[in-house]
Parts: sequence; structure tokens; C-alpha cells
Amino acid sequence: MSEANKVFKGAFFLFSGKMIQRSFGLVSTLILARVLVPDDFGLVAIAHLVISFVAKSMESGSGQYLIQENLVNDN
Repeated sequence: MSEANKVFKGAFFLFSGKMIQRSFGLVSTLILARVLVPDDFGLVAIAHLVISFVAKSMESGSGQYLIQENLVNDN
């Protein structure tokens, strides 16, 4: 198997996995929207937004910086 085929196969599996993950998220959101009252659904949406923001900020490298830094200042 050539390197190009390996790359395309890997990209396909990554894409497929992401699409499956997104579809599960969509289904769970639809179930929550049906089960919860609007106030509770809004609270869940805000919590998901905060968790996603923290996760994305950790992916940006700031988490890696905090782990590697010996002394972190407020400055």
C-alpha cells in the first residue's frame, strides 16, 4: 500500500469518526431538547458552552505552557 493510500485511508477514518461523533451529539441534543423544559435546556447549553471553551483553550497550547512553566505569575 502506497503512502498516499495510507494518508487517504487515515483521513477517511478521522473524518468518519468526527461525523459519527457529531451525529451522536446532534441526537443527544434533540433528546435533551425534547425531555427538558426550556429553562433547563438553556442551563445545559450554557454549561456545554463553558466546557467547550475550556477544552478549546486547552488545545490552543496554554495548558501545555502551564504544565511546562516552573513558576506562573499574575503579571
